[in-house]
Amino acid sequence: MIMRRLVLAALVAGFASHPACARTDDEALQRSFIEGAQLLEAGNAPRAEEIFRELLKATDSARVKLELARALYVQGQYAESKKLFQEVSMAPDTPWRVRDNITPFVQQIEEKTGYLKFGVTVVSDSNPRNLAAQKEFSIGDLRVTPTEAPKKVYGLRYSARGWLPIQDGAAAYLAASYTDYPGADFDRLTTDFGLAKPLTESGRLRGKARRGAR
Repeated sequence: MIMRRLVLAALVAGFASHPACARTDDEALQRSFIEGAQLLEAGNAPRAEEIFRELLKATDSARVKLELARALYVQGQYAESKKLFQEVSMAPDTPWRVRDNITPFVQQIEEKTGYLKFGVTVVSDSNPRNLAAQKEFSIGDLRVTPTEAPKKVYGLRYSARGWLPIQDGAAAYLAASYTDYPGADFDRLTTDFGLAKPLTESGRLRGKARRGAR
């Protein structure tokens, strides 16, 4: 179903009039493309792959890349399939509808193969010491009023997310972040890791055994 949506989105979005596709107007190339698409829909992914690889030698068409990526995906050749999907998705002239239909493919590939992603974000905190709104704390019967008002601070958050399939649909996961405020003594480290396993055949419902720390 996802594959059919991807092809339909490409057609509706006007990929046939894309400049890269215009170079495939040669009748022989068009026939080859149609033959490859029909073979892929009929379940003959290896032969379809051969046809689309030959087409890519003659054209840099995004549609051909998508069809080749689909053929590779069906055969479990996830690394090359993901590379082609992302190449089309990141192209500046790729329509948003096509990008939206590529995303599920990339997500499913990462679910099957695993991933480790890093990120850096600029963050700010207007109340780093978590002072109460009324600027007063109660510790037992003792009431304390801080003499220092909250001061906004800026810093960098370093994050890492990982997913590693193990067996029978189970996977180990990691989500960690470290927030560094230069010159401050209230940096924050957050970690969340554990095991996840599908509870239904669709995989939409998962059970987790987790451990976290802050």
